[in-house]
Amino acid sequence: MTYGFVGPAGSNKNYVAQILTGTPITPMLAYHHHENGSHHTSDNLSWKPFAPQFDDAASKSLKDPNMTVIQMIVQNKSHWVILNWFEKLSRGDKDDQRIVSDWEVFANEAWQVSQSADVNLTRAVLHWFYRWQNDDEEIRDVPAIKHKFSVDSFYDDDTSKVINEFAKFGVDYTVDMHEIWRESQSIVFKSHALIQEKMNYPLELDLYWQRGIAMGLHGVANGMDENNAWETWYGRN
Repeated sequence: MTYGFVGPAGSNKNYVAQILTGTPITPMLAYHHHENGSHHTSDNLSWKPFAPQFDDAASKSLKDPNMTVIQMIVQNKSHWVILNWFEKLSRGDKDDQRIVSDWEVFANEAWQVSQSADVNLTRAVLHWFYRWQNDDEEIRDVPAIKHKFSVDSFYDDDTSKVINEFAKFGVDYTVDMHEIWRESQSIVFKSHALIQEKMNYPLELDLYWQRGIAMGLHGVANGMDENNAWETWYGRN
C-alpha cells in the first residue's frame, strides 16, 4: 500500500509519512529534508506528496486500489502550520530560504501599508492568518478524501489524540515517540510560547511572522475582523 498526502506545507505530512511507512528517522526540525522526505533530491519516495490543494493527480489516485490518500486536516490550530512554514524554511538550506525570500518579495509588493518592508510583511502574515480562519481552499476539508489526519492533534495537550490519529492507520504510536518529535520541534514550540506571552503586546516581538500571528490570535480572541486586528496596533492606513 502506498500513501499519498494532501495538505499544506507545515502540516507535518512528511513526519506522518515517515511513521506510516515505517521509515527509520533521525529527529530533525524539518522532516521534508529526510532521505524519504518531499524536499530530498531522491525521486524514490515510499509515499506520494500531492499539491496542498486537492488536484487532478490526487483525484485520480482516489481510484487507485493500491493508494491510500490522506488529507492533513487543519481545524482550529491553523496558525501552527503558518508558524511551522516560517520557522522551518527560514532555517533551512538555500532552497528553503529562497522560498521564504520569494514570498517576502511578493508579500511586500502586495501589502504596501508602510515604507517599512517589515511592517508590510507583518500585515501579510496577519492576512494569511485570517484567510485560513475563513475556510480557505488550501486547508478546506475535501469530502472525497475519506482518510483524514488531524494536524491539530500534534499540538493538543492530550497526547492520546495524536496517538489515536496514527492508530487509525494501524500504527502503534507511543508517548515516547511523540516526546522525541516534540523535542525535535523545540524551536517552533518556543516561538509559539513567545507569541502567546506577547499576544497582547505583539509589537514587542522581533520576527514579523510572530507579530502577524500574535495580532491574529489577539484579534480572534477579542472578536475582531482582520482590519480591526491590524488597526489596533497600526491605526488606519
